[in-house]
Amino acid sequence: CAKKIFFIDACKSGNNNDKIFPSQPDDFDKTGYTMISSSGFDASSYWHNKWKNGAFTEALLEGFKGKANRKDINGELDDVITINEILKYIQKKIPEICNKDVVGYAQKEQQIPEIYLNELGDIPIFKYDKFCAPLIRSNDEFDKDFYETIEIPQGKVTIGSIEKEKGDNKDEERRVVRISEKIAIGKYEVTNKAYCEFLNDETTNLNNLKKWIDVNCPSCTIERKGEEFSPKASQADKPVVMVSWYGAVEFAKWLSKKDCIYNYDLPTADQWEYAARYGVPYETYVSTSRFKDFNQVNKTLLVGSYKPSKLDIHDMTTNVSEWCKNWYKEKGKPQGGKEVRGGSFMFSARRSRTAKRHAIYPYMKKDDLGFRLVRTPKKDKDCE
Repeated sequence: CAKKIFFIDACKSGNNNDKIFPSQPDDFDKTGYTMISSSGFDASSYWHNKWKNGAFTEALLEGFKGKANRKDINGELDDVITINEILKYIQKKIPEICNKDVVGYAQKEQQIPEIYLNELGDIPIFKYDKFCAPLIRSNDEFDKDFYETIEIPQGKVTIGSIEKEKGDNKDEERRVVRISEKIAIGKYEVTNKAYCEFLNDETTNLNNLKKWIDVNCPSCTIERKGEEFSPKASQADKPVVMVSWYGAVEFAKWLSKKDCIYNYDLPTADQWEYAARYGVPYETYVSTSRFKDFNQVNKTLLVGSYKPSKLDIHDMTTNVSEWCKNWYKEKGKPQGGKEVRGGSFMFSARRSRTAKRHAIYPYMKKDDLGFRLVRTPKKDKDCE
């Protein structure tokens, strides 16, 4: 009948049959506990960089997401994970992933989780459709979350181009945009490394892969070997390219399912320019009014290579241009494609202006076109 259950994972603690805890007071009341150790007391617990967890934690997370659910005597699955189900699953899963991913594991001491105190019996732990695993953490030099965002202050901003701006179009008239909800935007463009996490996730259905990204194109910075996707050499922390609008949206949906606190989506063109212009006098480009100050090179660079905006958002008018959520319709013309904002390493000064608006059909993929995301709080607070 508990409202909350806490899982305390102390890998390498093992099973100590003498004491439940290392320092246990004599009057400690040992009731209402189920305790599972990551291994026997005299065995080792294993870890691998690929998992970003210990083997014990990795198996727990997979089991809690539904994989530990076993068929009942009638051959049907319910939607709860019980103590026995999670124990049987991790005892089966840990040797499988260790044998595959830990070098020489077959010759080492086997890691087998044990349950050595169970006063609760085989009770249901929780409904697994409500379980939310933590987001993947990055180990790179930025030491940031899997997808780092910058909160956009609420308020109003005037977007569009000034009259004297060279190259301005009739669809760039000045107007006020307001944001009154809590929203954050990606500090960086989505990287190849992050997109590979999406492609390699076992929940990702790759039937629409060709619609999302062209991995067979020489310009693509991701390669496929069998069923494994990985960034090409030196491309991990560069923005992903050759991704269609559909591929960007699918990544946002996947990330939303991974995060129990936030939803992710492509920014609208108004949100994008609001974030670019917030808190600064009018500038033709996000971080400087002079295009020649950009260190433009004819290739993508690591995300964060260029001077950020006043909100510390990087690469908004260079590196690669970015998909937006909305359709774009220029005045006096038929509806075009999905709106694209920001300059790229291939763009001229006129096309890299912050106010510049143009469109590309959503199925198209280009070697100088990527995306960044916005995130908003989920309304469902169950997981939080």
